Parts: sequence; C-alpha cells; structure tokens
Amino acid sequence: MLGRSMSILVGSCIVLTVTPVVLSQEDAPGLLSGPAVEAQATIVRYGMDGRLQPVAGRPEIAAAQVLIAARSLPTEVAERVREINTQRGESIRMLLVDELDTVREVTDLITAGEDEAARDEMRALWQRFESGMPHAPLLEALAEAVGEPHADELRRINEEYWAALLQERAGGMMDRRGERAMTAARERLAFQVFQQEVREGYDLTLRRYRELLESIYTGVEPTEAQREAIRDVVLEHIETTRLAATPEQRRATMVKIYQELDESRRERLYALLLRQVVPD
Repeated sequence: MLGRSMSILVGSCIVLTVTPVVLSQEDAPGLLSGPAVEAQATIVRYGMDGRLQPVAGRPEIAAAQVLIAARSLPTEVAERVREINTQRGESIRMLLVDELDTVREVTDLITAGEDEAARDEMRALWQRFESGMPHAPLLEALAEAVGEPHADELRRINEEYWAALLQERAGGMMDRRGERAMTAARERLAFQVFQQEVREGYDLTLRRYRELLESIYTGVEPTEAQREAIRDVVLEHIETTRLAATPEQRRATMVKIYQELDESRRERLYALLLRQVVPD
C-alpha cells in the first residue's frame, strides 16, 4: 500500500509598506475576515504517518453521519440513517442464519488453513447476497434519507473516501494498468468491507454458539460421531429459532444434545451445565 507523502509549502516573504489604519472594535471583524466559506464535510482523514485512517463500518454510513453533523440536519434524518444501518446489520445476521452451511464450510476451511478456498466461498456468498457486488449498497437509500440538496454532497463525500482508499491501497497498480485495474481494486476493497460486516455479524450472533460447542467438546469429550451430531443439533436450533429462541426451545435443544451422548458423557454434560448455573 502506498503512503501519502506530506509536502511543505515554502513561500517567498514580501514586505509591504502600508499606511496604518485604525479600526474600531465593531469594524475589525468584518474588515479582516474574508467571505464566509462553508466547510467541506469529509471522512477522509490521515494519521501522523500519512496513511489514510479507515472508517469503522460502511463508508456510506460514515459519510451520512458526518454530513448530518456538518449541516445540522434534523433529528428525523439522523434517526432514518440509524434505521438503515440497523436494517443492514439485521440483514447480515439473517444472511448468516440462512447460509449456515456456507458459514460452516468457511469456518472449516479457515481452520484447515485453506484461506484462498475460504475467500472463494465468501465471494460466492457476497454475490448471492448482493447481485453485482456494489461498493456502496446503502448509498441511494441514504441519499433519499438526507434529501435534497444534501444527496449530491453525500455521494461526493462517499466517493472522495473511495478514491482516497483506492489510491492508497492500489494507486501504483491503477497507474500502470488503467481502468480495468481500478475496477478490480474497487471490487476487492468492497469485498473487504463486506467481510468485515460478516465478521461483526458473526460476533453478534453465531460466535456464542461456537463457544457453546467448544465448551461442550472440552467438558464432555464426545466421540467424533457425537461431535458431529451435537453440531447438527445446534445448527438445526439456529435455523429453527433464527436467533430468537424461547426458553422452551433452548431446553429442548439441550435435551437433544443429552440424548446424543452415552451415559458417562451425559453425566459430564450435566456437571458442565451445573457449573454454569452454580459456579465453583
């Protein structure tokens, strides 16, 4: 990735001889200040090392939030932007539920060290989720939320960030190879943003189930066949409850896991659950 060099502007000093002018307290501000210039809203920020500081989450959401603050847009606009962001997060979480087999495959490939194959699976998932794999899928909904005349400024803020990101991450390649390289680079960076969304969605939804499985595997020490059966029970639970299980559904799932075990391992499972309810 390319760093952003900092330049120092050196100007010549010109000494002017002027007749002193006495300004009154009231006149000074108006005479000394130039015409009012509206500050340009931006999400392009560089650190002390000259590198672009990536935004957290989707760039178009960050652009909308900066625009709202810079232009003091109404509360209802901010609320609508929050709704769009929340709906996006919910869509990602439900995608993981609907694509549990893919999530399992990707997880297994990563565990096996087959990172390239895992990326291929993720790209296929992205294509199924968003046909055309856009780099700013929420932009037009956000433009409608901020309304005219702010929609064009929102698009400008978003595209300015992507241009800076592309220049830093793939500037040399684009300079050498032209438009096709730019398209490929933009798609690659958009894929990285999607991957981050998936990771965050996973942390909020499926990670706790994986941690549950790991605790059962560690505490119960099931056979390989039992491990697979327990995993299938948990996956079925996720598909059925869609991350909104009732206490009855959770109990039913634990009973199914219990039934997959032999007598000695059932005792271990009981001891494990007891420790969670009544810690040592």
